[in-house]
Amino acid sequence: MKAFSVLGLTVTLAGLFGCQSNTTNSNASIYKGSSVTVGSGTAYTWVKTNSSGNFSSIGITLSDSALTGLEKMEEMLELPVPSGFSTPFKSVALDYANTDPIPYNKPHIDPHFFYIDMAHRMSIMADTDSMMPINMTMPAGYMTDSISEAMMGVHWTDTTGPENHGQPFQSAVGYGFTNGNLTFMEVMCDKTSLEVRKTITNTVRKPTMMGGTMGSMMMSIPSSYQLSYDSIAHAYSIEFDGF
Repeated sequence: MKAFSVLGLTVTLAGLFGCQSNTTNSNASIYKGSSVTVGSGTAYTWVKTNSSGNFSSIGITLSDSALTGLEKMEEMLELPVPSGFSTPFKSVALDYANTDPIPYNKPHIDPHFFYIDMAHRMSIMADTDSMMPINMTMPAGYMTDSISEAMMGVHWTDTTGPENHGQPFQSAVGYGFTNGNLTFMEVMCDKTSLEVRKTITNTVRKPTMMGGTMGSMMMSIPSSYQLSYDSIAHAYSIEFDGF
C-alpha cells in the first residue's frame, strides 16, 4: 500500500495508453497484456477464460529477474490490461513496499486489481473517508483506518490472518473502497515467499451482500487466490480465481 503524490503525480503510466498485445491459447484461453519493465525483469497481466468462454481468472506474471532491484521502485507501475476480452477489472497497478504497518513491514509486492479505470482513479484524493461499504457487510475481522490514499481509496485488511497472530507474513487479500464503493482488490505478497517459490492457495473471504442477494458486484469478487512459480517459464504468477 503506497500513497501517491497528487501534486507530483508519481504514478508511472508504463504503456497504459499504448498498444496492448493479447494472445489466446485454444486450450487455456489466455489473453495477455503488454509487458512492462519491473525491477531487472518484466511483468504482464493476463486474463483466463473457462471452457465455456466465461471469465474465470485474472493475474500478473513476473519474470525471475523482476524481483531484483525492486528497492529502486518508488512508484506504482501501471500494467496494461489485456484487450479483446471484457472483465470487471479496468486497470491493474503493481506496488512494492517495505514500510507498511506491522505485520506488513517486510518487503512485499501488492498487485492492485481495480474495478475502475484510470480516469476515475485520478479523481480519488488523499483524505479521510469514513463511509462504510454500500450494500455489503465486510467479513468479520476486516478493518480500516478510514484513510483514503490518492488514486486508490481506503484499504480494508484482514486482522484474522495468521500474520496478525504470531505467524510469518506470506500473503493476504485486501479490499479498497471510495465513498463506500468497491474500487479494488489486492494480494499482498511477501517477497521472500515468492523467492523460495512456494505455491500458496487460499480462499478469499467475501463480503456479505445486504439482504442475502448475490448482486453483479458479488459475482465480480473471486473465490480464491494463488501464488505460484513456473520452473519452465522461470516466472512467478499472482492470481485471483473462481469468478
